[in-house]
Amino acid sequence: MMPALAEEIAMFVRRFLLEGAKDTSGGDLVGAVSELVARGVKREIGEITLRNRNRNLKREQFIQEADFAPSGVVRIARLKREGAGCIKPARLLPSALASAAIAAFLALGPSPHAAADLKRAQEIVEGKCFICHGIDGESSSPIFPRLAGQNAQYVARQLADYASGKRKSTQMQPMVEGLTTLDFEVLGRFYESRPVHQHAIEDPELALVGRFIYARGNPFTGVPACASCHGARGQGTAQLPRLAGQHAAYTERQLRQFNQRERSNDNAVMHNIARQLTELETKAVASYISGLK
Repeated sequence: MMPALAEEIAMFVRRFLLEGAKDTSGGDLVGAVSELVARGVKREIGEITLRNRNRNLKREQFIQEADFAPSGVVRIARLKREGAGCIKPARLLPSALASAAIAAFLALGPSPHAAADLKRAQEIVEGKCFICHGIDGESSSPIFPRLAGQNAQYVARQLADYASGKRKSTQMQPMVEGLTTLDFEVLGRFYESRPVHQHAIEDPELALVGRFIYARGNPFTGVPACASCHGARGQGTAQLPRLAGQHAAYTERQLRQFNQRERSNDNAVMHNIARQLTELETKAVASYISGLK
């Protein structure tokens, strides 16, 4: 249940930032998220109490820790066995609720000027990005990646790599000229906040093969599971890309570039993985990924 609460907090903060906050100090946000966390703690304790009401556990035996922040920064729900049929929460860590609110706030970026950042991002998108990636990051062409929902830090790093020449692209190099590191960051947060959509898989039977490779790899040839790094639903991390819903043809092309060492700005582990994939496995896993959300 705690990951659901983390997502609820993140979505709340994202709406708060993008709709514009009157109090740029973040005071109102901290209070609001603290209330949200408190309700989540109460709900979680109630559910755990219900599940364990009839269990005969020894005192102090039941201890559970849960992460409220997606990055695992805040661990505050330690539950202890207190008697025959009751589970009570131990005292929360100092400033836990405020910390949870701040962690959720910082997870979306350091800038307190959300409205100005959003305006700047929209100016760049409308002036450059929308031509290929669409206004909301939902590229209609498989030549260009879908960016909606992509992890903010990952987007910012890729843009910086294009600017430095670490990642090569004749289309992207001219697009990042004149942009600053701050521009890369606000663009990352903008695209991360865009709504994601479910996309139909063109070849469901091929995607079934991809599902196996994605979840379990190929134990017969040593190909590791994609899910081990990118997550079961392809959400990725701040360092690794969100794969869910990406154009199959785009994913195929990136895998081939890793295999041929044409793309070397990211994790070198991908070179070896892509090298081991057969043509069938490459197409299958790309097909499966395209249907994730």
